[in-house]
Order: sequence, then structure tokens, then C-alpha cells
Amino acid sequence: EVAQTILSRVDGELDTLAGMSVDMLCEVEGVGTGKAVSIAAAFELGRRWFSECGTTKRHKIAGPEEVFRMMYPILRDLDSEECWVIYLNNSNYCLGKERISIGGIDSTVLDSKVLVRKTLEKKAVGVILVHNHPSGNAMPSAADISRTRAISNALKACELSLVDHVVIGSRNYYSFSDERLVSV
Repeated sequence: EVAQTILSRVDGELDTLAGMSVDMLCEVEGVGTGKAVSIAAAFELGRRWFSECGTTKRHKIAGPEEVFRMMYPILRDLDSEECWVIYLNNSNYCLGKERISIGGIDSTVLDSKVLVRKTLEKKAVGVILVHNHPSGNAMPSAADISRTRAISNALKACELSLVDHVVIGSRNYYSFSDERLVSV
């Protein structure tokens, strides 16, 4: 009955439930702090498991839709911007992914020198940048476009490539590659 009550409160949307705070969960009749923490922990474990699945099995990244499916569970409920990098080999197989910066509500700083160094350390030849927009609007800002071009140039100087930069909004994404703002 408690589960039915919780699900009806979020119109059956698990995405909405996953984003509820412990305090919000405690507002549901029959849910105390212990149950609320257990529910929040279960969603966090699910996010982490899903995140690890993308790096424990080597798979080819076929396009921005796949990047979105891989990164959306990690980035969807954040209150601040985070930038992640997916490292690729010559055949676009994922060598790993990691968070490279955490910012504020509407921006994050990404140092191209750090990105180049980490890419070389991973023995990758290409990268896909991914960052979220907590506002929900996936359209890149002028700063996003400018910074992406600068990062692409820094990578090219070391014979590395920026395969794509995917901005994740609420349930949607923007691909720089699709819009021809980076060369594939």
C-alpha cells in the first residue's frame, strides 16, 4: 500500500521518484526516515551500478543516443553542472569514463590541458565530452560552444580528437557532432 501511495504521488514516474529527497519521501504517509533513506539508497545504488556497466564491458559508442543512455542516469538529477569524459580507442570502443569537473548551477570549468593529459594517460585517441544543464534546457550556451572549440583545438594539437560533446537536459540531449559543431 505504501508503494502504491508513493507511485501515485509521482504519477508512476520512477525518474521523478528517483529525484525525491529523503524529506520529500518522509511526507508520504507510512514512510519514515528509515524507509525514505532505504528508497534513496536503492536509487543511488542503481545509478552507480548503471554507471559501472558502461565501463566494465567494452562496447562501441555508435552515436549520441548511446551516450545519452549511458550518461543520463548519472547526470539527470544533479543540481549543479558536471562534465564527464568518455575515452575512446581508434574504433570508438569505450576505454572508460570519468567525471572531469564539477561546477555550479549554470557552468563548470574544464581545463583543456588536464583533459589532454588524462586522454594520453588512458592511451585513448578520442574523447566524447558530456555535461548536464540542471535547467533542463539542453541547448548549449555561447560559452559551451566557445569552450568546445578550444578543447577540440587543444586535442587536435596532440593528434587526438573530440568525437562529440553531448549536453544533457531533462530527458533530451544536444549533440555537437549532430549539429556539425565538431568534426567526427
